[in-house]
Amino acid sequence: MLKVENIWKSFPGVLALKDVTFEVRKGEVRGLVGENGAGKSTLIKILTGVYKHDRGKLFVYGREIRDQTPALMQRLGIYCVHQEIEFVPYFTVSQALFLGREPSNKMGLIDVKKMNRLARKHLEETLGVSWDPTRLIETLSRSEGQLLSIARVLLQGASILIFDEPTASLEEAGAERLLRTIVALREQGIAIIYVSHRLEEVFRVADSVTVLRDGSVIGTYPIEDVDYGTLVAAMVGEDVIDRYPKKQVDKGEVILEARNIHGNGISSPVSFKLRSGEILGVYGKVGAGKTELAELIAGLSPLLGGMIRLKGRPVTIRSVADAVAAGIVLVPEDKRQQGLVMDFPISWNISLPNLRLMRSYLGLVNRAMEQQTSVELVKKFDVRAPSIRTLVKTLSGGNQQKVSLAKWMPANAKVVIFDQPTVGIDVKAKTEIYRLMEDLAERGLGIILITNEVDEALNISDRLLIMANKKIVAEVNPSKTTASEVLASALG
Repeated sequence: MLKVENIWKSFPGVLALKDVTFEVRKGEVRGLVGENGAGKSTLIKILTGVYKHDRGKLFVYGREIRDQTPALMQRLGIYCVHQEIEFVPYFTVSQALFLGREPSNKMGLIDVKKMNRLARKHLEETLGVSWDPTRLIETLSRSEGQLLSIARVLLQGASILIFDEPTASLEEAGAERLLRTIVALREQGIAIIYVSHRLEEVFRVADSVTVLRDGSVIGTYPIEDVDYGTLVAAMVGEDVIDRYPKKQVDKGEVILEARNIHGNGISSPVSFKLRSGEILGVYGKVGAGKTELAELIAGLSPLLGGMIRLKGRPVTIRSVADAVAAGIVLVPEDKRQQGLVMDFPISWNISLPNLRLMRSYLGLVNRAMEQQTSVELVKKFDVRAPSIRTLVKTLSGGNQQKVSLAKWMPANAKVVIFDQPTVGIDVKAKTEIYRLMEDLAERGLGIILITNEVDEALNISDRLLIMANKKIVAEVNPSKTTASEVLASALG
């Protein structure tokens, strides 16, 4: 149904794709995996018409397409379902489904009753869900939003679907529901390209898998012919034996203590301690209150009660600036909106939190100091970029996460809070982030890891707090606890 032959694509200073051949057949789920920066996003954009290839050929149903555009590729039935929900939040389900295709009555007005009736029928026939078509988009969960995205493109005539990290922001139940839907679509004859860093999902739904590395196809394998280790080795060009590198670090004094704190999203008082050199995990289902707790400590939301002590001394945190001044920094989950200025180069992102350190005697930014600091941190954190002047928005997700962390290092941080640090990044980048966390702990910093992934929580944390219903319901030793016990606590 879809094929590229010997595709090449380059950008200034970067060869993104080299002689790539790739195809997907009717009723096939083709996994597409590789590290961040391997070329997956570029290939997807060529298939959906966002980019034009430099050399090679592109075929849809055997017909060569020479000048693809998004509109043309959609007319041919090729659609991409992204991880983020792309709907107007105050629209209804039926309005979102039929946007731009609304049925009209004899007067030329939108026939709302007919639209609602057709929406209900379409959802039941394609996805097997019985939703109220007048339900507002803002009331949908992330997994429900993903299902609605699928329903919309099927309504528009999709026959070739590309899923780009669709479960990256979903909890286990939502991801499971989406995977079952993908299997059902395959049985309907839809051709599917499934892109994910969660390799266990690729093994569950894919018939075959193609590995990209450095813009080239390393190989395409029937899924039954490869195992996890073989696939990872093909992706990174080496054996990644230890997915969760863990150092034995001596724990020091209590560096951070929260006493009966509460605020927006945390109604019940929460108390815990964090020692220097310790990685304290905080696990819970989506909506358990993990991010709200991180935002209270980091000054993003006001503390309505309780006390925070840093090295035994009470600190007043009314804002992010107060938290940073005290030595508490947050590496947020949404790095694009909260962690970085995407249209700025790496060096500017690094200097922004450190302007007091980098100003010259005239009050201007000392560019020499900015450059020296940026070069050192880019090297230390192994940020893969042509230069420190590279715009952050052009980096892969893993490299963006490294810049989001590196910018805080000159600020003399004592406590670093990581909120979902490995969402949407590849296996090797995850391992690098874990190593950076371990290195920070070894230097005596206190680390708080907010995570939705139970394996990550158990393998990286020295101690684990479990949250449910906006409060801490358990504290466990990860080395003496099973995943099922953690999940049972998180479910109340």
